[in-house]
Amino acid sequence: MTSGWRLWCRGIAGMGLLLVAMATAAATLHMAETPRLRRFGAAEGLPSRMVVALAEDRQGHVWAATDGGLARYDGNSLRVWEHDPEQPGSLPGNEIETLLIDPLDRVWVGINGKGVARLDADRERFQTFDTVNSTCQGQFWALAYVDDALWIGTNNHGVCRFGEDGSVRLYTHDPAHPGGLPSNSIFTSLVDARGRLWVGTEAGVARWNGSGFEPVAARELGRLSVLRLSRDADGSIWVGSQNDGLYRIDGQDRVSRPRWADSAQLRSALVLADRQGGYWAGTSDGLLRGDAAVLRRLEGDRGSGFLTAHSGVLDLLQDHEGGLWVALLTQGLAYLPPDWRRFSIWNQLDGKPLDSQYLLSAASDGKNYYVGSARGVYQLDAQGTLRLLASDRQLGNGVVWSVLPRPDGRLWLGRGGRITVYDPATGALRDLRIDGSADLRQRIDLMRQAPDGTVWVSVMGLDLQQRDAEGRLLHSHPLEHFRGTADAPIEQIRFDAHGRPWVMGDMGIWREQAGRFEAVPGVSRGPIYDLVWIDPQQLWLARQGAFERYQWDGMSLRLIQRIDGSAGVPPVTMGGWRWPTMASSGPRRRAACCGGTRRRGACNSSTNAMACPMPSSPVGHLR
Repeated sequence: MTSGWRLWCRGIAGMGLLLVAMATAAATLHMAETPRLRRFGAAEGLPSRMVVALAEDRQGHVWAATDGGLARYDGNSLRVWEHDPEQPGSLPGNEIETLLIDPLDRVWVGINGKGVARLDADRERFQTFDTVNSTCQGQFWALAYVDDALWIGTNNHGVCRFGEDGSVRLYTHDPAHPGGLPSNSIFTSLVDARGRLWVGTEAGVARWNGSGFEPVAARELGRLSVLRLSRDADGSIWVGSQNDGLYRIDGQDRVSRPRWADSAQLRSALVLADRQGGYWAGTSDGLLRGDAAVLRRLEGDRGSGFLTAHSGVLDLLQDHEGGLWVALLTQGLAYLPPDWRRFSIWNQLDGKPLDSQYLLSAASDGKNYYVGSARGVYQLDAQGTLRLLASDRQLGNGVVWSVLPRPDGRLWLGRGGRITVYDPATGALRDLRIDGSADLRQRIDLMRQAPDGTVWVSVMGLDLQQRDAEGRLLHSHPLEHFRGTADAPIEQIRFDAHGRPWVMGDMGIWREQAGRFEAVPGVSRGPIYDLVWIDPQQLWLARQGAFERYQWDGMSLRLIQRIDGSAGVPPVTMGGWRWPTMASSGPRRRAACCGGTRRRGACNSSTNAMACPMPSSPVGHLR
């Protein structure tokens, strides 16, 4: 449905500080999985905040039935079908009760007061069926397709079978024959892995045997209102009751409670077994995630009101890419990308929310992550423990705009008008003044270590400096030299195969040659936010809403590929990326990218890691 890079970027959207580990020890840590869902609501075009059912078609499009119309997401945008009394063939009514995409890829909806309708193959007009709607009375609450027929579960009139030959037959509860359909109120239905039709009723569960319905586990389940039926990966059936919790029916029709604590308190539970062996449970009391032994309730960001114990879940869907879709009673539609397990989020430190810490920068030494902020420097160690390494009181006044771990264990901290050299082992501090001044406007927001051990330092409003390992100034290159003004900052510093620095920004790309910087010819005009070398002769550039691949001949660049809005790239600023090595990513290498500029939500890459800092945000780690 969507490309891998787009899902990657979606996972970043709304996150604060995202740390990306690639081929580091930290990449294999057992850190807490932290699902962060993207939310679809009215702003994204969803016709209602009540989403009652989900389905996926053969094209990978996800369909959402709401009480305000039918919506389809194609990976880029939402399309909505609504009732229009002036338009023949429009959706017969907006209040949809149930949704089904059958094996022939046809879209069926059951609509409050309007019966059942089917969308044509062109996805333009709805067809209604008068015979079905007159024979099968009441509200249509459940749809299933098996044995060349559509099976319709109604609110108080049993089950209706609509055959491909146009025949319609009604099956109802007969008190004189207790072995049949146990109730005429059908809340849910499904077809199991063996092709058998199941229905959940006001009086337990029933299954179609080829000639009629028969109760299943009537002794254990016959007194229950079964609102949800769902399939487990092993073929078992999950039974979600209204007030008596969750049950499981195995292949021999034996009934048991799951191992999860408080499973008897899970109201109207729908269970989804994902492809990684995990479990999701959507209930009247929120969304839960876990494994075969433990479930825990998920919550949205602090204070957002999204995903709480009051967030009723009406349906769950895992799409063909492995992404999870959640239909919510009053909070619209939520989406979790398939690679969410690579992320771990730290929202608090010592009981205080990190969203008040004004996080600005991050870097890695291959074992630890260091996060610069307005209140000092944080350390995330190899065990996943986050702590305040040095407070602003220890470091002295001033924001930490950039962090550079050094081979000797010390940290260089970019401040306003100075570099603070901090030794975590001893607590020793030493300030290196910039140009002999302490001008806070001359903030050091970018530092990169070159292969020869020297450090290149970008000072906003002043110059680009090269310093030795002890911090002594070796060379200074005024920013005015780069065909611009001192107010146009350097966005990124990278090094080529010979260890020479390349700098980029609004001025294009410049490279160091014999102690001087020269503009690199062959690059079109416009800001450049980052580059990554694929090999000594090829590189990618990150631009506003575009990626460009160039051939390097030693003298100039030649454009050979561009990926932009025509390929679905959103018009956002690319703050940075990294092309993983073959060893760390396998044969299907992909570039990773972050939104935002380097100064405002950047991807700052060190030898082994990438950081995506954004102000006022929690900390995240991409494994």
